[in-house]
Amino acid sequence: MKKMKRNKRISRKLISGLLLCMLVFTLVAPTTVFAAGPIEPNRDASLTVYFKDGTTPIAGTNFDIYKVADTDEYAKMTLTSQFSSYPVDIDGLDQKGWQELATTLNGYAKRDNLAVFKTEIIDGNGEFTVTLQPGLYLVVGERKVVGEHAYSPVPFMIFLPGSNTTDNTWDYNVAADVKYTEKEIVTLKALKIWDDNGFEAQRPKSVTVQLLCDGKVYDTQELSEENLWRYTWKDLPEGHEWLVVEKELSGYYTKVSQEGITFTITNKYIVPLAVDDPPVVKKLVGDTPKSPATFTFVFKAENDTNPMPEGSTGNTKELNITGSGYKEIGKITFAESGVYSYTIYEKDFGATGYTYDKTVYTITYTITEKDGELLVSRKITESNGKEVDAPVFTNRYTEKPILPQTGVLWWPVPTLFCTGLLFCIIGTIKRRLRKDEK
Repeated sequence: MKKMKRNKRISRKLISGLLLCMLVFTLVAPTTVFAAGPIEPNRDASLTVYFKDGTTPIAGTNFDIYKVADTDEYAKMTLTSQFSSYPVDIDGLDQKGWQELATTLNGYAKRDNLAVFKTEIIDGNGEFTVTLQPGLYLVVGERKVVGEHAYSPVPFMIFLPGSNTTDNTWDYNVAADVKYTEKEIVTLKALKIWDDNGFEAQRPKSVTVQLLCDGKVYDTQELSEENLWRYTWKDLPEGHEWLVVEKELSGYYTKVSQEGITFTITNKYIVPLAVDDPPVVKKLVGDTPKSPATFTFVFKAENDTNPMPEGSTGNTKELNITGSGYKEIGKITFAESGVYSYTIYEKDFGATGYTYDKTVYTITYTITEKDGELLVSRKITESNGKEVDAPVFTNRYTEKPILPQTGVLWWPVPTLFCTGLLFCIIGTIKRRLRKDEK
């Protein structure tokens, strides 16, 4: 009996522990949940947006929708062309990270007047529904004044399709409630935060922040150690939308968050990735030359902004190989995610006896970021699109026969020889005839 009671107590403690673990996991787990099964990238999804003050519709409010990233069937996102140049991270974000991304991209989109994917208007029921293809979207509402109230919608990110946690499937009909603020802002603060432990020496001496009024640059300030990386704007005119953005900073991810009157700008250092390049291989076939020639190869970036190995001149680097052998192009250091393409080919110097390899190889590096770390994948293809492990150039050498030197008059020699031989024969015959006559 005592044993049964003890077992029950142990069971209750075990169940309580499991429930506690589940509760903790629920509180700390990321809000983004991936459903089972692949996404259908070409299938339409619907987004319904509600904008109300309690039960009162805030009708007539315009909302701009920007497509930020495309998605494949495995929910891997790729920034669209107009957002790809901004130093933002879209992978592994929690709810706070998504909101920071929305605030950051809203500033860039307004400042740079980016193309709007779609514009929708809140109807009399306080909503709108729009059809979109799967992907990541930024939704931004205009400031709306209704009577004595001024509503400023909070921008947000939305990924389509959504995740249905009930049956672990993708939901192609998604709804979102818009948050808003009503307080008029006449004072704003910009605060710089650095996320660069161990790389403090790489920080720039200053950064530039811009204050936007209704999407236009209203003021520009420099933040540095001298002003403790912060600035305050006071006595700003009412009745406008105010945003703070930072001019793009190479080598850092940027995210902006807003709490009350403070815009916090966080820069996360991206540790550069040094990539060991594959060797260039030179092969010789055919005859063996007495003195091997030297061959030159040109490694060229398809974009002038691509990083280059040491010893480069502009967007090209040449390397020489004497005879058969191989040589490495050199390390290339990448500081940002992206796709970087290069070509490599052999110069034809027309060395005697050699047939040159005309193949042009393309080397493509795809740099991605995960958890603050840069990762690389490399692809090498021949001119015909065939994928290979390394650029290999094969030249054939043929030993040519020795020809008479140019300018020497050699053609009479055979003629004179034959003529002399003929005279000798004739002379021999005459001598025999005279001998016979005697």
